[in-house]
Amino acid sequence: MSNYKISRRQFMTASGAIFTLPLLESLFTNKALAQAAGDPKRYVLFYWPNGTYNRPDKPIWETRVGDLNAGNTSIALTPFASNYSEIVSINYLNNSAWHAMQKLYNDEHAAQASSYINCSDVMNSTTTSFEHVIADKVGKPALVLSGGVTSADLPADRYISYRNGVGNPGIGNPGDLYRQLLKQVVPTTGTPTPAPVDNTKSVLDSAIADFNSFNSKLGKADKAKMEEFLTAVRELESKVIETAPPGGVIVTGACVKPTINPALDNTNSKDSTLYLAKFYAMNDMIKIAFACDLTRSVSIMVDTETSQRTWAKPPTHLMYQGADISGGYGSHTAISHGIIHTAGYNLAATRDRVLMNVLIDLAEKLKTSRDPSGSRMLDNTIIQGGFGVADGYHGLHREQRPLVLVGGRNMITGGKSHKLSAYQMKDLLYTISYKMGVGLPNFKGSNKIVPL
Repeated sequence: MSNYKISRRQFMTASGAIFTLPLLESLFTNKALAQAAGDPKRYVLFYWPNGTYNRPDKPIWETRVGDLNAGNTSIALTPFASNYSEIVSINYLNNSAWHAMQKLYNDEHAAQASSYINCSDVMNSTTTSFEHVIADKVGKPALVLSGGVTSADLPADRYISYRNGVGNPGIGNPGDLYRQLLKQVVPTTGTPTPAPVDNTKSVLDSAIADFNSFNSKLGKADKAKMEEFLTAVRELESKVIETAPPGGVIVTGACVKPTINPALDNTNSKDSTLYLAKFYAMNDMIKIAFACDLTRSVSIMVDTETSQRTWAKPPTHLMYQGADISGGYGSHTAISHGIIHTAGYNLAATRDRVLMNVLIDLAEKLKTSRDPSGSRMLDNTIIQGGFGVADGYHGLHREQRPLVLVGGRNMITGGKSHKLSAYQMKDLLYTISYKMGVGLPNFKGSNKIVPL
């Protein structure tokens, strides 16, 4: 039982995350029913740096068009067979904005990063990346996270997130994210105090008059549904409300006070033993932020574009041909620029699986919570992972930038592989906004729907 306390009024609101008001055909039209059943829709981006190997002779990520299964998957996705039904593999998607940014920065790394979810041909005071565009439409601030800096990148190499032309490096220390969420989830000094509530009465007692006001309008079947609903909420109340000071109750659920391992409250981005653990901790807090509906769009720059990240020993099942990326291999030079050799190729495949595993970790965590309709939180969240630079050797095979989507079952169809050479990144992002129902008229001029 958690010690996190909320008011009885908050409890009544939060109970909707577990019990939704029954569908009462006597009162609502079909359209109203559909609206009442709507859940928050969310977007998360994981940006992977440095490029990989996707040449036609031996790709790491490319899959044939069709269903994802054991006979049709990529080397990068092989360890995640239990997740195939929720993965969409996207091949040969274009991003023409990169060419304009290449001219601006005269650096491929900076151009790829800065244009990735901006999809903008210019960098000016109106340039805003996708997660912030979504945030502005839904009225929930975007959450921007980062793995930190390990090498002397150009400034533009460090940013995928832009708001009004200004790059946002994001939160790199899970401890800082913890403290930010703590302020939002737990009321702080100076927060307006809600009106007093009589804590000697059941939550239902304060609402029963409202229910009675329309009870006479219900048919026999709907009255039975309503009685079942009230009984369920009363049973929940008896389980989660314990003796508490006036104005507070003790509750459990996904919207809870965040916690953090003190060892991960650390700004050192070069400690390979902490690096991945920090992302897993941030994934825990993303889940809380979603459950509390604090944000609906998140961008995560897993690392900066020319990072020389070194890695801890990965789990055996993520190693390709036994390639162990620990031991001082720099992610940029030793792995991404070493993939022309067999040993380097194997290291790249292992590293890419390690990156994918961070995304899958969040997906698995979002499976364990339910939205108001009863859907898994993952079903209402599209998680995107992808590279900016197409290939470790930049001049080769620029047309294939690996990208996957995970989750979003209530918006897109998983378990598929698509070749999208006829589409741009801005088309994909507009499509995601359309599937989320946020009401964007276009994104960077595109209103083209990608078949997902």
